[in-house]
Amino acid sequence: DGVGEVGVVYHYRRLNNKWISYSKHVLNDNDLSQMGPEPRFGAAVAFEPNGNYFAVGAPNDIRRGKPGGGVYIYTSVYTARDLTASWYAYVEPLPDDGQGFGESVSLSNNADYIAVGTPFYTNTVNAQGRVDVYTRSGTVCTHQATLYSPTPQTEARFGNPVLINPEGDTLYVSSYHDNNAMGNTAGAIYIFKRTGTNWAFTGKILPPETTTAFGVGVCRDPMRKLVYISAMRLPYAQSVVYQYAENAGSLTFVKKVLTLKTAAVEGEPEYASSLSMDEKGRWLAAGEYYRSEQRYQSGVVQMFSTMDFNLQTEPYFLMNNEKKMLQLSKIYPPTANQGSNFGVSVKVS
Repeated sequence: DGVGEVGVVYHYRRLNNKWISYSKHVLNDNDLSQMGPEPRFGAAVAFEPNGNYFAVGAPNDIRRGKPGGGVYIYTSVYTARDLTASWYAYVEPLPDDGQGFGESVSLSNNADYIAVGTPFYTNTVNAQGRVDVYTRSGTVCTHQATLYSPTPQTEARFGNPVLINPEGDTLYVSSYHDNNAMGNTAGAIYIFKRTGTNWAFTGKILPPETTTAFGVGVCRDPMRKLVYISAMRLPYAQSVVYQYAENAGSLTFVKKVLTLKTAAVEGEPEYASSLSMDEKGRWLAAGEYYRSEQRYQSGVVQMFSTMDFNLQTEPYFLMNNEKKMLQLSKIYPPTANQGSNFGVSVKVS
C-alpha cells in the first residue's frame, strides 16, 4: 500500500454496476510485531465459495522466527455497511518451504482444503516452486501433501497462482514461466487430483497459441463449469483470456474470449495478472497491479459483467450463446500511492 511492503486488503461492495469502497483490513502494531515489518500481507487473497471464510497470504511473514511466509484464515460477517473479519486460523509453512509461502492461496468449500503456493521454493533447481495442501478442522490446519512439478524447471514459478475446486479434490497449479513446446516462458497449467488423502498429477495444459506467461491468472465459473486462464503477449502490449470447459477434472480448450491492449505507460503493465469470477458467473475481475493511471504502479482492477447493462453496443466477448461480457468500470485504490500494486490479487464473491 505504498508504505514499504506491509500490505493491506481492501473490500469493495457492488452498487448496481459500480464498486464502492466497503472496508479496509489493515495490520495493527501487535500483528507487525509478530509478522515482521514488511510481511506483504495481501499478496494473495481467497474466499471460500460460501463466503464464510477468506484467506490472506503474507509471503514475507516471519511469525515462525525467520522469513518463510504464512497464510491467515478469517471468518467473515457482512452487514449493510461493513465487513467484520476475525482471525480464525493460521496456516504455517513447513520448515523446508523457504521464503515466499503464501504468494498464492485457494480455498475449497468451507475452507476444508487449503492450497498454498511457494513459487520461489528451491530444491533441485532455483525457484522451481511447490504447492502445499492442508486440511482444516476448526482452527487447526494440518498438512496433507506437497506437490511439485513432474519436471522441475529453473524460475518456472510453479505454484502461482493455484486454484482448488469447491469439493477439494481437483487442483490447478500455474507455472507461468514454464518452458515447453510453445516456447520459453510460455507457461502451463498442471492438474492434480485427490483420491482419499493422496494427490496425483493427471495432466498438463499448454497455451493454445504462441504467447507468454500462460496461467498468470486463473479463475473458475462453477455455475457453467468453465475455467478462465490469462496470458500476456510480448512486448506486453496485449493480454488475452482463454476459456476452457471443465469435465471430471480435465480441461478442454473452447475459445479465446478476451483480447485487450494495454497502454504503454511502463515496461510491463501485467494486465489480467490476477483473475476472479463470482460463484454465479456474473462478474469477472482482472487485476493490473503495475498500471500507472493515477501514480506510478499504483494499480487498478478492471470489472466485467456477463449481464447486458446496455453500457456499450459492442461486447468484449460472448460468454455463451446468450450472455455478453461488458467492461463495466475500473476500481482504483482509495489512496493511490506510488508502487502500491493495487490489484496484485483479487477475489470476487
